[in-house]
Amino acid sequence: MPINRQILIEAARLRAESETLRLPDAIHLATARVHHCTFFLTNDKRLGTLPDIHIVILSEPDV
Repeated sequence: MPINRQILIEAARLRAESETLRLPDAIHLATARVHHCTFFLTNDKRLGTLPDIHIVILSEPDV
């Protein structure tokens, strides 16, 4: 998905709410949120949680 102004604004908001979220991660999560994704697949355990997106850590067993 191309990055647009809405995604960048959402990424800035996500970074403002998090002390550890890096800009590339914020852009990825903002893109998922703007496009109404319900799942985010990653191996990055540092991402944390979002209320409207279920973050799935691929290296963790399904519980």
